[in-house]
Amino acid sequence: MLEITEYMLQDKKENKVNKGNKIKIIIIVLLVIILIIMLFKYSSGTQVNNNFSREGLSNQNSISNENATIISTKAQIQSALTEDISLHATYYLEEIYVTENETIAKGDKILKYTNGNYLTAPYDCVINELNIPELEGQCKNDNYINISSTNRLLVTVNASEDIIDQINIGMPATISITSTEEEITGNITNISSTASNGNFTISVEFENTSNIKIGMSATVKI
Repeated sequence: MLEITEYMLQDKKENKVNKGNKIKIIIIVLLVIILIIMLFKYSSGTQVNNNFSREGLSNQNSISNENATIISTKAQIQSALTEDISLHATYYLEEIYVTENETIAKGDKILKYTNGNYLTAPYDCVINELNIPELEGQCKNDNYINISSTNRLLVTVNASEDIIDQINIGMPATISITSTEEEITGNITNISSTASNGNFTISVEFENTSNIKIGMSATVKI
């Protein structure tokens, strides 16, 4: 009887030990699972952050490249519009009101015909050349007055063949007038289709919003 009792006590002790060992094993397994989950989340988060950082850096580089100066050079202000105004054939010239190299405003009188009609400036311009008959003489088809607009201005710059692919018509450009330090925004309106000595000619047009003169110097940045 005593032996049975001792056996039963021994069996209970072994069961308690086994039960305790099982609980320990379960706790260890749970801890391992939790650790694996935490490592997975950390790894995923790091990957996302790395991707975000790379994308952010890529976007910053893209913005930086878009705002980068491709060309910065000196240029001279020109007129973007130069043309000949024909005189009215068969009319006779009575009086001329302008001289060559004179700047006049839109609507100003250029000359008067003997029939009382006037030839006036179509826009603000400079008189470049007068090809007209003598006073009281008859106007012919080959008579003209050459003018250049002072409203629509232009600068031209050269772009080498290694950077021409970065330049497109319509791109903005900054024109800094040397004498006044005024900055004006213009746009590329023409790119030559062929190169001369490895350089293409770029035309940038802009509106004369102040008193900019044809022939002034400027710095152009594209």
